[in-house]
Amino acid sequence: MKTRLKKVTVTLKESLVRWTRVEAAGSKLTLSRFLAIILEDRRHGRDRYDAAMTRARSRKPFAKSDGKYFSREDAHNRDGLRTSPKTKNRPAHF
Repeated sequence: MKTRLKKVTVTLKESLVRWTRVEAAGSKLTLSRFLAIILEDRRHGRDRYDAAMTRARSRKPFAKSDGKYFSREDAHNRDGLRTSPKTKNRPAHF
């Protein structure tokens, strides 16, 4: 099956057009083909990202729990570094 192509008009800064032409010529591609490759790469990258996120979200959680979780304060408590929020005598580095 032959791919149908559609002509489009793009407005770019002159400096960007110059750079793009040089890059396309260095790759032995037409300007249109060069831009098409960039756009296809971006689209496929997004598709891969979305697929990876779908896989990650479908996994079961890693941690097993008996139902008890640390409170935020307990999880971030480091002996000697933090004091109770109710205490006004905080270490000097805070």
